[in-house]
Amino acid sequence: MLFKDIREKFPESWQLLKYLAYLDLEGVPVGFIKKIMDIKREALENHFQKLEALSLVNIVTEGNQKILKISHLIIQDETKKALLEEDRTQTSKLVEKLIHEVDHILLNVDDSPANWEKAKKWIHHAEVIVTEAKKSNLSFSEQEELISKIGSYNYEVKNNYQEAINYWQQLLDNQKNINPPGNNANVASLYNKIGWAYRRLEGEKNLKKALSYLEQALEINQAIFPPNYAEIASALNRIGSIYVALGGEAHLRKGFNYKQEALKMRQAIFSGNDAVIANALNSMGHIYELLGGEENLNKGLKYEKKALRMREALLNEKHLAISLNRIGSTYLELGGAENIQKGLSYSEDALRIREKIFPDNHSDLAISLDQVGWTYIQLQGKENIQKGLNSLEEALEMRKIIFVGAHPDVATSLNHIGNAYIKLGGKENILKGLQSQEEALKIRRILFLVTT
Repeated sequence: MLFKDIREKFPESWQLLKYLAYLDLEGVPVGFIKKIMDIKREALENHFQKLEALSLVNIVTEGNQKILKISHLIIQDETKKALLEEDRTQTSKLVEKLIHEVDHILLNVDDSPANWEKAKKWIHHAEVIVTEAKKSNLSFSEQEELISKIGSYNYEVKNNYQEAINYWQQLLDNQKNINPPGNNANVASLYNKIGWAYRRLEGEKNLKKALSYLEQALEINQAIFPPNYAEIASALNRIGSIYVALGGEAHLRKGFNYKQEALKMRQAIFSGNDAVIANALNSMGHIYELLGGEENLNKGLKYEKKALRMREALLNEKHLAISLNRIGSTYLELGGAENIQKGLSYSEDALRIREKIFPDNHSDLAISLDQVGWTYIQLQGKENIQKGLNSLEEALEMRKIIFVGAHPDVATSLNHIGNAYIKLGGKENILKGLQSQEEALKIRRILFLVTT
């Protein structure tokens, strides 16, 4: 039966097929279709059956939900073609309605692991609809909120920072077209988001891009906000973080100065236990750790422990784990069996929290596994090294799933595993260790070529 026949004989079945054509092929819950078509369930099931009889759709049960799927990519493509031939205005209206409905369902995942699993069910639909919206010349303003959420999902959940940049850059380009530069908080916010995503990509080239975006955010914030304003302090702090990531004593000290200025500003704004002040204290402690030497490490511990006490009072488990992990790292750097044992205790506390709050295969969880593993290695002894190796290998497997292509965290894991095997001794272990270190070196060579 041709699509023309379906349109004429079963218009509501045709309407159902049109909606499915603009959603992900993995299928849509029946409840969602019922809502957007505003139709009784009995009538809707009648349309399902008609389309299923024509082999155009499949109905499957997943858990306690009925899922409706277009039977093949060819059916999806042909339905879209037929709809465009019918009326392009109708296509735009259909896509616009789907954007509003999916935007309403898709939870924002910014810093909220509890929302990730729910968002996962709808993210592919959101990506498909936004792609279709471009083809149908739908007003960009209708898509902005959904594009922002997709960018956040890529950043927070998938750790696909380049894809997050691609989505947020669309928003930035649009904002710059409709708002004069230098006086819009939305533009500054997007500069911040994109800049920080470049920071997560790492490599000198990306860090310099990050610095450029973040400096533009600071310039806008200074133009629109009074002195001692939270957004200005945040911008100063982020710029400080980029200088820290660039490395070298000169950059580290420059980064510390930016962060110190941000901290003073925040202390003038906020009082008592405050999350942003705790963040600043923790990151300043980290700079002392990077500067190295016993004196700097002990200075860093003072900052980090002050941040920890603040975070314990604030009851934010995600940030509490960051503090615990940071203190564990500093004790490890101080060296000596007593300090390493203290570091292990803090690092394992961080790992327990992260295992509780994050889903499987999260970058923060991999950081904790890697740090706990590396700390066991430093404690020496075959039993400790084997424990450490188990944790390091778990971190590596997680990072290989999380990160696409060559990534510095994967290289770090491989290098740590290589060291662990070499410390175990014996020809077979040493050869395994060398092989792992060679893999790490290959990745770092690729990253060096890409980022210089």
